[in-house]
Amino acid sequence: MANIHIYNILLEKLVRHEASQEERDRLEEWLGNDERQEETDEADRRLWASVSHDMDEQCSRDVWAAIQNDMDEVDKPRRNILFTLGKIAASILLLVGVGLATYIYGVRSATPDRHGEVAEMVVDNGQKARMVLPDGTKVWLNSGSRLTYNADYNVAERIVKLNGEAYFEVAKNAAKRFVVSCNGVNVEALGTIFNVKGYHGDSTVTASLVEGKVKVSDKSASLILMPNQQVSYNHRTHAFLKQQIDDVRNVDFRRGDNLYFRSVTLAELAKTLERQYGVKVVFKSNSLRSVTFAGSISNNGLDSVLHVIAATYPLNYERQGNTVVLSKRRDESI
Repeated sequence: MANIHIYNILLEKLVRHEASQEERDRLEEWLGNDERQEETDEADRRLWASVSHDMDEQCSRDVWAAIQNDMDEVDKPRRNILFTLGKIAASILLLVGVGLATYIYGVRSATPDRHGEVAEMVVDNGQKARMVLPDGTKVWLNSGSRLTYNADYNVAERIVKLNGEAYFEVAKNAAKRFVVSCNGVNVEALGTIFNVKGYHGDSTVTASLVEGKVKVSDKSASLILMPNQQVSYNHRTHAFLKQQIDDVRNVDFRRGDNLYFRSVTLAELAKTLERQYGVKVVFKSNSLRSVTFAGSISNNGLDSVLHVIAATYPLNYERQGNTVVLSKRRDESI
């Protein structure tokens, strides 16, 4: 039992980049000892059981199967053994303390790039996820989002790449800058809570500051955000637009009780619905796509949201399985 406890401590220190060279050597020696294989497997199973009790049974089986698949990689050359184990530990440890059965977790590893191994978190449409990075930074990912970071994260600096939307609570460390790279825009922070939104194909990247201070920049310009400020970067004009946020809750997608839109087209709104509810939205009339919408909608389910939109504009909606069809009402012009 004592050995299992020590093994779990070493695992956690490894994934947080806090293990000394002596501890890394000890862990590697442990993994290379065939006589301890059963003890190690039992430790992994106990750790998983302790953090997966709030997940539904099917999800628990799927994620554990993915982790076991990664465990098979430990048989590869010794130069990769500790990073592979780090990915396995991260797969398990990022679930600690979540306790939200409505959040589904998917953990995958990308193929190595020329700078080394890459850890990746992908969230499907209709789902949300919470993870903890190796330095203790907490990240909430919205539907249809992807977050990646290299194996050297938290060694000299902390850089993550985002495609989608994420809410960050950054662990304080003045010696190591924290940067979110999102579709050509960098958001740099120290000890800060903020939100970044920029899906592939969107015309803008938006950063909203809840607490602290962030620097937002592209290749040619930068600006500073203070609490309750938001900046949008337009890819077409390469211009920043900064504005005050009336209610900081507007940028916190984690609450889930309202959907907020600032002068978006119905085409852009449709993308949000597709990510949020895992459906496909089809327009019968292209003229509907350019209609603008602004306001807050109570998030009481897809049908409720569609009812509000249809009541705001002269249009009809029809549910066909996982497809939503939007069309003009007869004798109405938009």
